[in-house]
Amino acid sequence: MVRKYVEALVASKEDTAKSLATARAAEQRANLGLTREQLKLSIMSAENKLNELAGQYPLPANDILTLQDDIALDKRRLEQMDKLDQELFG
Repeated sequence: MVRKYVEALVASKEDTAKSLATARAAEQRANLGLTREQLKLSIMSAENKLNELAGQYPLPANDILTLQDDIALDKRRLEQMDKLDQELFG
């Protein structure tokens, strides 16, 4: 009798995990999408800041170079996120 109950519990846990898998995958895809949108916003903000810096006197060359590096890194990360999204959820 006890063995059957244990088997039922195991089966129940497996069924529960399976039923939640789709919802959890959708949740994680949405989280990835939110992260992507935040990164896009960060890129746009940095590009606006870059335009502001380019019009300053004296020219803050080091700040511009650092910001350009940051933008390039964020764009690369965005490409990687797109690829990850396709690989995992495509």
